[in-house]
Amino acid sequence: MQALAERVMEGYRGVCIAMEPRTGEIFAYVSSPDYVLAPFTGPIPLALWEQWRDHSDKILLDRAINGLYPPGSLFKLVAVAAALAGGKIDPNETVECKNVYVFGNRVFHCNIWPGHGHVNMEDAVRLSCNIYFYKLIQWIGFEAWVGMAHAFGFGSQTGVDLPLESVGLVPTPEYMDREYAEEGWTAGHLLNLVLGQGDLLVTPLQITRMTAAIANGGRLVTPKLVKSPRLKETRDQMLGLPPRVWRDIQKAMYQVVNGENGTGFRARVEGGSIYGKTGTAQNPHGEGHSWFSGFVNTTSDRQLVVTVLVEQGGLGSRTAAPLAARLFEDFIRRYGDGRKDLAQIP
Repeated sequence: MQALAERVMEGYRGVCIAMEPRTGEIFAYVSSPDYVLAPFTGPIPLALWEQWRDHSDKILLDRAINGLYPPGSLFKLVAVAAALAGGKIDPNETVECKNVYVFGNRVFHCNIWPGHGHVNMEDAVRLSCNIYFYKLIQWIGFEAWVGMAHAFGFGSQTGVDLPLESVGLVPTPEYMDREYAEEGWTAGHLLNLVLGQGDLLVTPLQITRMTAAIANGGRLVTPKLVKSPRLKETRDQMLGLPPRVWRDIQKAMYQVVNGENGTGFRARVEGGSIYGKTGTAQNPHGEGHSWFSGFVNTTSDRQLVVTVLVEQGGLGSRTAAPLAARLFEDFIRRYGDGRKDLAQIP
């Protein structure tokens, strides 16, 4: 799987991670582009080191744990979890999306014209409807959103057995007061944050752990690259949300890949039950970053989470999702067809 992930990411700048969601065991870990290891067997020539250090693609950067990116629409799942856990929404209640949302003196837009019409929670995740989430963040509030982000482990290290892991950034009211002391910040900033934009920054491994928690029903696992009895045992954390919350989120993620007009349809694999979420994160330096994170269940009761990030790859549905599908396809071939389970129950 490691070899496949390296082939999948060839020619891209980004990350591919495959992880077992119940144990945190990492099967594939790719930060692309990479460098050859042979020179580390002895003194590295200064010219080669300077070439690596100054490389335009930052090949020495471990993008999986040190790359900091806005997560885009992947982070809508955090808002859904906060809303469901706090009883702020009825999953079947609808919001009307006409593409345009006026908030104060600003105009916000959805991702398609003329909008999605009436959408409930599952529709909003499947279609990645921005208007629904503009309203959702106001219903749940800033503090609840921050609390759920922290509960999923954002803003802190995952505990993976690697040094110097970055923590990312989850903006809090105190952070916003400090950073925007001169001009001030408004509730309009929250409309960007709920879409995974603004000041919010995450690592691809943090996203992988979030998806694993959704897949396994609320256990925040510690990612592991090495399996050894000599390593210190880690204690996983439980998010403590009701089972219905995970059920509703899983059903929505299933529709993202398998439902009508779902944004993750390119992650669909023959014979497999794939769940996922796409994201396209705005990038001030060029094309948006392309995200997909999801999981598969198989008839042999095996699970796999796959997260793909392609820097400046454009739409997550177009670039990252089909790359993730290649790992799902290989996994299903090895461990059996994807089972039909709770996500397909009406």
